[in-house]
Amino acid sequence: MKLVVSDIFGRTPELESLVGALKGPVTIFDPYDSMFMGFTSQNQAYEHFNQHVGLNNYAQQLLAFIKSFSVPLTIIGFSVGASAIWKISDNSGLKHVSHAQCFYGSQIRYDVDIIPAFAIELIFPVFEHHFEINMLIEALVTKPNVKIQQVNYLHGFMNALSANFDKEAYAQYIEKIA
Repeated sequence: MKLVVSDIFGRTPELESLVGALKGPVTIFDPYDSMFMGFTSQNQAYEHFNQHVGLNNYAQQLLAFIKSFSVPLTIIGFSVGASAIWKISDNSGLKHVSHAQCFYGSQIRYDVDIIPAFAIELIFPVFEHHFEINMLIEALVTKPNVKIQQVNYLHGFMNALSANFDKEAYAQYIEKIA
């Protein structure tokens, strides 16, 4: 089974379209209890997420949700969803998680001391505006269970709502994660 962990936009028609392209049973986990929020901008989504949810809370909700499963899980996360996955990845109680794929989890930079208990692939963009991505990669590359890929796309390349959406990259990675 696959679990897709959303970014700050939460459940959207675009995310449901992505999920529809994946094979097998797929569940969406988002910060807004599956409500369509209809944000009109990334700034609006960011402000709402920070005021009403927050990364630590999102990660704890995700941990409880994952623990409710007993079947093998593959987890796929985007942006803050990827960061939430990373934040809980050192939990030894997640033996049923086979692996995770985390796209542009920029908040990972605040938790470089984590050593994941399951295989995790971190897919980073070509650069980030707020920090030096190469320094983060250097801090993580030797950790056990961690595989890192840096791509020539920008943060948000998998989200059709993002200004950085890249249709070709999206098609390429949908095929890889399907």
